[in-house]
Amino acid sequence: MNSSIIHDEVLAHRLGLVPIKVDPRWFEFKGDGEANSANTLVFSLDVKCEWSHAGEDNVDGGVPYTMPVYASHLVWCPQGDQEETFGVNGVRPAYEDILLAKLRPGQSIKLEAHCEKGVGKDHAKFSPVATASYRLLPAIDIVAEKMQSEDNQKLVDMCPMKVFDIEDMGESVAVSRPRDCSVCRECIRLEGWSDKVKLSRVPNHFIFKVETVGMLTPRQIVVESLRILREKCEVFLAIVDGSATDETVEEGTAKDEVDDDIADMLG
Repeated sequence: MNSSIIHDEVLAHRLGLVPIKVDPRWFEFKGDGEANSANTLVFSLDVKCEWSHAGEDNVDGGVPYTMPVYASHLVWCPQGDQEETFGVNGVRPAYEDILLAKLRPGQSIKLEAHCEKGVGKDHAKFSPVATASYRLLPAIDIVAEKMQSEDNQKLVDMCPMKVFDIEDMGESVAVSRPRDCSVCRECIRLEGWSDKVKLSRVPNHFIFKVETVGMLTPRQIVVESLRILREKCEVFLAIVDGSATDETVEEGTAKDEVDDDIADMLG
C-alpha cells in the first residue's frame, strides 16, 4: 500500500538501491528457483504520517508537517535459520539515513521487500563498488649536484602535497611521501627547477583506490575480484588448449585453491 505522492515504480527503484549490510557470500543465487532462507532476505516497511499538535497556528487541532521515511524504517524479517546465523538485528541497511520518501499527514506506506543476490553486469545496484580507480606510482628524483643548500627549504615549501622533508640538519632534502604526489608540477614550475627535480611514473607500479558501498570492505572486494578474474583466466586457458569440459566452464577452478593463492599475493 502506497498513498504517498511517489509512484510505486519510483519507490521500488529507491528501495532497490539501498545497500544491505550483510556478506553476500553467505547466500546463493535465486535465479528462477523458489525463495528460501538461503537466497532471500525479507524487509518490511510500515509507516504513516500523523498530525503534529505543536505550533501556534493550530487552527484545526493540528499543524500538518512532512515526515521523512528513511532506510532505518526498514525492519528485517528473519526467515528460517537466518536469525541464528546472523543474530538479532544482524541484517540491516548499510546506511540508515538514506531518504526513501516524504509523507504528508494521512499518507502511509506499507510493503514487504524481498532482497536477492545478483551481479553488477545485470544491474548496477548489485555492484559493491561505488568508485574504483588507479594511477601509476610517481617517481621523483632529486639531482643533488644541482641543488644548493638554500634550495632544500624552497623545495619543501613549493610542494602543496608535502612530499619532501629536510634531512641531515638541512643539508639535504628527501622524497618522504611519493604516494602523496599528485604530479602537479609545482616543484618544477619555476625556471631552472626542471633540472633539479625529475618527475616521472613507475610504469609497472599501480595504485588502486576502491570505495565500497558498504556491504563488503575494500580488501574483501579486491580479493573476490581477483578470485573471479583468476577463475575466468583458468577457464579461458582450458578452452584454448582444448581441455575444457562443461563442468570446467560452469564452475571454473577450485575456490579454496584460488583464495589461498590470492591471500599469499596480498600477504
